[in-house]
Amino acid sequence: MPDIQTALTTALTQSRVREIPADWDETNSTKESTVKQLFQPSNNVTRETFNFVRDNPGHTAKQIKTHMVARGFNDSSVGSLLGQLVRSSMLELHMSSKTYRALTKEYTPIKISTLKLSRTLEKKAAKKAIQAIKKQQPVAGIATLTAPRTQATLTQPVSQQLTAKQVLETLSIKEAHMLYRELQTMFGD
Repeated sequence: MPDIQTALTTALTQSRVREIPADWDETNSTKESTVKQLFQPSNNVTRETFNFVRDNPGHTAKQIKTHMVARGFNDSSVGSLLGQLVRSSMLELHMSSKTYRALTKEYTPIKISTLKLSRTLEKKAAKKAIQAIKKQQPVAGIATLTAPRTQATLTQPVSQQLTAKQVLETLSIKEAHMLYRELQTMFGD
């Protein structure tokens, strides 16, 4: 049995190709960016959905679902995939016209950790936005009900004073219940 070096040398000398074809030259070839695929796709509904949007830009979600259902795919799966493809930056949703278009030329399998990361980032951004809004709005809430009791005096003319109904319309259910309990303690059952 020959050693590896001898076997390789023999294989190279006996090969059919003696020279490199001219079209293999890197200066003449047009290189397209190849996307590294991390794993094999297990279902083709994602690939087919992406390919349909890539080949038919400007369709709405309803139109895409109709075409994909006609091809035998599940309506809810296609709808879910459109959202995932947008979050993974393979598709773009134009908010004004509600139409989709592809951002990449080739489909790459969606990695679950990427989706989880994008969802986490979306949730964090939403929490920050809510906190910013809460910081801007002064909240009196229940504190107005527990203010120190003072003797009521008329400082405004009777025509400008609030009625009980107007006060209740401005309160939430919880605040109204707290007001009810406070009034019970003031006036008894």
